Amino acid sequence: MDDYSGQRKDRDEESPLLEVIDGAVRRIATSVAIAGVAIAIAVYARPGPPRFEAFATPTGFIRIDTRSGTVIGCETGRCMTLLRRHQDLAPNPNRRPGSAPMTRANETSQKALPAPANAPAPDPAVAPAKAPAPTNR
Repeated sequence: MDDYSGQRKDRDEESPLLEVIDGAVRRIATSVAIAGVAIAIAVYARPGPPRFEAFATPTGFIRIDTRSGTVIGCETGRCMTLLRRHQDLAPNPNRRPGSAPMTRANETSQKALPAPANAPAPDPAVAPAKAPAPTNR
């Protein structure tokens, strides 16, 4: 019985040291877990970019959805989808191929001149050609 009581006495002396180590390990593990949760919440709660961008035109406005890439145009109270993601703009049928694109400098220097007096009036029944629908890639 002396051997059993001697082993018990050794365990009692070592137990305060084991308890201190165990408590320290638990505190460190809890601190790491709390720090991980705090970082996860900070990453999840950070603000994202704005979803829509818009600008006004003389007759309406254009709205761009930055997440989906959709362009929506509104004019006189009616809105329609102008362009979706992965679509190309169709060429303008009213513009001559090979001509230089209009720039702000060209627009201000080229002012409309009055029609000559002997020129025939444009036929109101003839409308400009419609632009073809955008194509999907």
